[in-house]
Amino acid sequence: MRLHDAAISGNQYAVADGIESLSDTHSVYRQFETLAKGQAPRPLDALSGELYASTLGLRAQVRLPMDSGDSRLAVIDN
Repeated sequence: MRLHDAAISGNQYAVADGIESLSDTHSVYRQFETLAKGQAPRPLDALSGELYASTLGLRAQVRLPMDSGDSRLAVIDN
């Protein structure tokens, strides 16, 4: 199985392609080679920064309403 075929997001595809371009003796390549079917997406996320990017996006979405409320309160106080 190609690692690219196990990817499910754009970042994962990019990481999978990068890993597949490594020598088959490279430690990262060898680690992925030992994964069972269905296990690749999570470590691909870890290498791609997918979780970090998703967390930042979620944080920004949660923070925006609170920031706008704070600014409204500041206007009321003045």
